[in-house]
Amino acid sequence: VNNPPIANAGDDQSAKGGELVTLDGSGSSDPDGDSLAFHWISTFPGITLSDPNAVNPTFTAPDVTELSSYDFALYVNDGQVNSDTVLTRVTVIPAGELIRNGDFSERVPGSDPETESLKDVLHWNTDMPRDSLQGGVWGPMVTLASFDSTLYQVVDVIGPEAATYTLTMSARSSWDSYSVNTIFSVSEADSTVRTDLDVQENLNDIDPATGVNTCDYAKFKHVFGIEAGSVHAGKYLIVELDNIWHPDGEEFDDGWAEVNFVSLVKQVTSGIHTDRMAGITVYPNPASEILYIQGTDVTEIHIYSILGKLEKSIIRQNIQQVNVEDLTPGIYILKMTTQKGVLNSKIRIQ
Repeated sequence: VNNPPIANAGDDQSAKGGELVTLDGSGSSDPDGDSLAFHWISTFPGITLSDPNAVNPTFTAPDVTELSSYDFALYVNDGQVNSDTVLTRVTVIPAGELIRNGDFSERVPGSDPETESLKDVLHWNTDMPRDSLQGGVWGPMVTLASFDSTLYQVVDVIGPEAATYTLTMSARSSWDSYSVNTIFSVSEADSTVRTDLDVQENLNDIDPATGVNTCDYAKFKHVFGIEAGSVHAGKYLIVELDNIWHPDGEEFDDGWAEVNFVSLVKQVTSGIHTDRMAGITVYPNPASEILYIQGTDVTEIHIYSILGKLEKSIIRQNIQQVNVEDLTPGIYILKMTTQKGVLNSKIRIQ
């Protein structure tokens, strides 16, 4: 009697975008001691396993703009029957992440320069004295009161290159919070003096008129772009969170919101070093059918949406053209690998 084999896809793991990930099926076994054939399955576009039939296949973690999880399936065969299929999960952390406040106590070191004039609220700052704040930290989330000033953090020094910043957070109304606005602003040396660049309303699902004053957590995303050669180059870029209450006409209007996750990812969206782009010509731009690549030998091309989703990949020697007629019109990021390194360029599909 042949006993079926047992597949083991290994422990869940995490990696940063661009890192090499190794899956581990070595824990698989056969009660009869039969040799095993391995069959790994990846269904995610853009992720190619080095060898789906290896015990330990590898792949390069995709370049993501927010925390992303990918499941991989494994079944084994003993020459007669297949095992049950099992899963393992790889969580990919964006390589360009500047903030990770999963519980408002973590951050990338140095992302918020300290100054004596600012009051610290778990790595975020406020223009109000700490002892006058109505909101506060309660376990893995922060409570924002509508009559408190914004919470803010200096997250980057704006460079000369074009860049896209993707801010994600989870928020809810715990009472009469109309919106938790996210704000990108800039400052000179003194970050208490800020100028708003982009404000986004993130509306909570409440309706006080019908007695609905609270809501469940929802995930919000705010994407902000800086153009190459911006007049703000050299200034501090700041992220702010501002709770807006629902004006219900009471004597003391107020609103309370809870935020339990904030992440900010930076993605350079033009040539990292303009001199490295010498010798590469991409045309036409805009393109509608064929995009031509002329110059240094290009061996890999990956096309991403402006939000960081991988749309198309080509891997072969001396790539000279790419068919783009299947892409939806819009702005994309063209990532090219050459002998000189990795080059990024913004393209428009029309």
